[in-house]
Amino acid sequence: MTDVVDVIQQGIRSGQYVPGQRLIEADLAGELGVRRTSVRDALRVLAGDGVVELVPQKGARVRRMSPDDLRDLVPVLAGLLRTALRLAIPRLGDPALRARLEAAQAALRHARMLEDFGLFQAMSLRYTEILHEAAANRYLDYLHAKLHPDVFNKQLAGAVEIGDWNEYLQHFDQVHAAVMAGNLSAALALIDVGEARMSMLFTEAAEPFVWR
Repeated sequence: MTDVVDVIQQGIRSGQYVPGQRLIEADLAGELGVRRTSVRDALRVLAGDGVVELVPQKGARVRRMSPDDLRDLVPVLAGLLRTALRLAIPRLGDPALRARLEAAQAALRHARMLEDFGLFQAMSLRYTEILHEAAANRYLDYLHAKLHPDVFNKQLAGAVEIGDWNEYLQHFDQVHAAVMAGNLSAALALIDVGEARMSMLFTEAAEPFVWR
């Protein structure tokens, strides 16, 4: 069943299954070469994680996150990131870790050059994942994974347009500079700014978001 869960999640990440799309047990079982009961169990697991919805008389569909969903998720993800920063920054004497963060930030800049918001969100998540790995706390890893931030980023990328790319990138550059300098207070203050901006975005957003 775990393999089926992973395959369906990957399909959502890749855009093979989009928000609102029905996930038909028989079709998935045929595609994956497994029993329908395995698919049914996997969908129940994903429903428990909030990735899919089980709709009475209609079966399962990929969950379409509303502005309220996203607004509620932002402070939780930001809170986990603050914890990751507190644990990771003291470890930044490791040259290999610093090199990985530099490479992730370079990828963000490349995505800005392309003005590809989907890629930008994916690379910002990668940067965050590196910080979580550096924090080396299994409970933090578990909670972060359970929130499925990749699904959040995928839906966000399909719903939001960037008006000022330079301002958007500047914020990430400032966070990166604070992290690399080991300036925890500055990094946390910048996370506060980013959280406030995102919360305002979802407060003002129309519902539902449009999947592009």
